[in-house]
Order: sequence, then structure tokens, then C-alpha cells
Amino acid sequence: MTTLIDLDAFLMRALEQRSKRQPQAVRSHRMVSAAMALADRCKANVITGAFRTPAYDPNRDAILLPTPTTRLLKRPTLLATQVLHELVHWSGAGARLNRPASQTRFDAVYNREELTAEIGAVLLSSDLGITRRPILPNHKYLAAYLQTLDRPDVALHVALSTAQQAAAYVLRLAGSPDERA
Repeated sequence: MTTLIDLDAFLMRALEQRSKRQPQAVRSHRMVSAAMALADRCKANVITGAFRTPAYDPNRDAILLPTPTTRLLKRPTLLATQVLHELVHWSGAGARLNRPASQTRFDAVYNREELTAEIGAVLLSSDLGITRRPILPNHKYLAAYLQTLDRPDVALHVALSTAQQAAAYVLRLAGSPDERA
């Protein structure tokens, strides 16, 4: 069973191995702008509207974001990582990295993609200087999906590898100077 402490240590090791150079932290009011700018440079279709939660809609090939509420704007790190999470989902579409898509919510394919998107958001938020360590909502979200899988330790390593590929793809597509191979 993977605990939140184990998960924190796993993600911190992944971030440390990713780069010895830490980007300068982005001021809180610019966190969401940094995530949105990355999506824009990738030419991702981002639609803001009366959506309940952020989501990637494969039928529209679009990232759907709720109109920012006061609650979300008071938590810029969370909102920025949600944008990055959906951007990682977007990267997996057939026209891009072509990751397997699930037709059923909460099956093994769906859960692995959620792990990939969440870990990818952690990696990209570190790359952009949004946060230098995983934030607590990421931990709880990851732990919930890990509990549903037969071999959580293996699933976590596979998701990390897939998330690293997605993050590298997004940064390369965006023409980011911070791209890491």
C-alpha cells in the first residue's frame, strides 16, 4: 500500500532527478498565466465557460476550464496545476502521443491516464517554477487512483515514465527553453 509519505518521497525524487537547476519561483498571481501561456504556445484549444470542473474533452479536442471563481483565484497553485493536468491529457490524444483512451470511467486504463496527468502536472509545475514540490491535493488524488490498481508500485513507475514523455512533448511543442530530455 502506497502511503502519502511514500508518494511524497517518490515525487520529490522524480523532481530531483529531472533537473539539478531549479527555476525561479513564479509569483502567485502569475502561476495561472504561466500554465495558460504554455497551453497557448502548444496551440491547445482552451475553452473557458460555465463548466463544473476542468476537463479535457476528446470529442472537441479541447481543454474545458470553468470561469475562474473567487475560490479558484485564491488558490492559484491549484488552478495552475489543474490547467497543466488537462494539458497532459490533451497531449495523449491520437493526433499527438496517442495514449490509450478509456471508454469507461475508473477502469484500469482511465486510472493510469489520471495518474499520468497528475504526475505530468507536478513535473510541468516544477519546470515552470509554479511549485518546487508536489502540492497536497495532488497527493490525495494520486493515492485515490493508486488504491484501485493491482500493482500500485508498478503503476506509479509506468505513470512517471509516461508523464515524463508527455511533459517533454508539451515543452518541445511549446518551444520552451526549459525542455528536458
